[in-house]
Amino acid sequence: MTSQDIILTSQRSLHEASILENIYYYFFGSIDLLGIFSHNLHQYTFNYDYLYGQAFFSGVVGVFADILRLLLGINIITGIVYINEVVQGYEYVSPTIRMNNNVTMLYAFISDFGWFGLIIFPSLIAVFCFKCYKKAVMKTTKLNLAIYVYTFSILLFCIIEWFPGRATTILTFVFIYLLAGKKIRV
Repeated sequence: MTSQDIILTSQRSLHEASILENIYYYFFGSIDLLGIFSHNLHQYTFNYDYLYGQAFFSGVVGVFADILRLLLGINIITGIVYINEVVQGYEYVSPTIRMNNNVTMLYAFISDFGWFGLIIFPSLIAVFCFKCYKKAVMKTTKLNLAIYVYTFSILLFCIIEWFPGRATTILTFVFIYLLAGKKIRV
């Protein structure tokens, strides 16, 4: 957490919040925000039914969208952009702290396929994490270990925000793959 994050987070409060309060709401306020979204689904739904996987795969699509935007000037909107449009407004997660635009992985799953998304996508994540773990245990290499550690760290932060919805998260896997076997000289 940088000093800029603390300043931005502190601006969400109606009173002078302590550093511990700011850290708590920075990391766990999105869980409270999910509760608000789920209790007011009519306010936080799309003008259409579901995103049908666009939120779940928005990080992967985002990589290709960024390449197409750079090379051909084509602008593709990813699923995470649709979600951000819906959750822009500030909501109070406590009597004095308000938040916006910070959704957990559960909101992304629900946005894709409703409550059925809570079965499909955790299953896919479980299979992916299991394969990363199995590969790291069965064949311990720098690459397998790095991918396993990165996957585990992303999984922990998905409680706070849907990080795999970002192209940078997906690109990190590519850079881990490219750099794991290379000797880096400083």
